[in-house]
Amino acid sequence: MGDLAAVVVAVGDIPCRRHEAGAALKLQVLNMMSLIAAAAISASSCSAPDEVVTTAVVAGVAQSAHSASESGGELRYCEYFMVDGRGNVRVLYYDPQGQKIAEKHLSLPQDTSSHSIAGEARPEVIQEDFRHGEIREVIREGDNWRIRYRRNAQARWQDSVLPDANVDVVDAGFDPFVREHWGPLTSGETVEFDFVSPVHGQSVRLRARAVACNSSVTASDHVCLEIDLAQPWLRWLAGDLFVTYSSRDRRLLYFRGVVNLHDERGKVQKLSIRYFYR
Repeated sequence: MGDLAAVVVAVGDIPCRRHEAGAALKLQVLNMMSLIAAAAISASSCSAPDEVVTTAVVAGVAQSAHSASESGGELRYCEYFMVDGRGNVRVLYYDPQGQKIAEKHLSLPQDTSSHSIAGEARPEVIQEDFRHGEIREVIREGDNWRIRYRRNAQARWQDSVLPDANVDVVDAGFDPFVREHWGPLTSGETVEFDFVSPVHGQSVRLRARAVACNSSVTASDHVCLEIDLAQPWLRWLAGDLFVTYSSRDRRLLYFRGVVNLHDERGKVQKLSIRYFYR
């Protein structure tokens, strides 16, 4: 997820305290509006416990994605990101009725130089879906990564090992990966990377590139990216992912595509997710 980077506001070539004060006030108002929106949508949409809503640093609202519009879709779940004192993250997933349906833990590998998940493109991940018993694990072991996957409580475990060189991005590590490659991406370059897929027990070569933003979900200060398979002959097999970032603070605002949480029947689902920051 997006970090808490400071927002830089351009106020012209000549410093002016009045302009700076006005920009600061505008930023405070925007941040307050974002908080109000996050609290209102999170609390009213999924009926999560108050302590979860008030403690989460980021809230995501997932809806069905039958069209390019981010509004009007059927609510599927809400996700709440909780940060502990060691920089690790716990993500709680609640359905519209307020039932906790899944939980994910993002941890820093022991040999990383990052101080928090916000700066780690390759976190260790353990995710469990309580409805079906599906579990996804990506754990660093020496110079390798162990990938474990169980589709449901009755299924057998799938276990595989990947060399460190074959792992560029793990799960939510895509967000800091984007910020790390912000310059090339916003300059029009295509960036390729190996993304770990626990479901397949291997890494998948993907590419990310800037594309024109959809006016229904973006504003003039947004940057939109498309992510798809790097191999041209395989792209028709899988749908693209679209993400929208704020160019002011490089926070992830909107996601549209296949998510890593199955539906109530255990099937893959394509959703749109809006993110709100505390």
